[in-house]
Amino acid sequence: MDTDHEALESIRYRLDHEDNLVNQRLSWILTSQAFLLTGYAILLKHLRYPIPEMGWIGVKDRRLTPRTPAT
Repeated sequence: MDTDHEALESIRYRLDHEDNLVNQRLSWILTSQAFLLTGYAILLKHLRYPIPEMGWIGVKDRRLTPRTPAT
């Protein structure tokens, strides 16, 4: 009975460890995607090129002009 208990504890530890690894990987991928999307949005904000139509987020094709400093 003691060996059964140890085997179950070992399996439980391995499953918990695997869950933690999956959680860390998802956190890193979501964080990196957020940084990439933020950089892309900042880049589009300052360019004069047209934005491709992205109707699923409510952006229509339009031209952007860079901001001019107030004098």
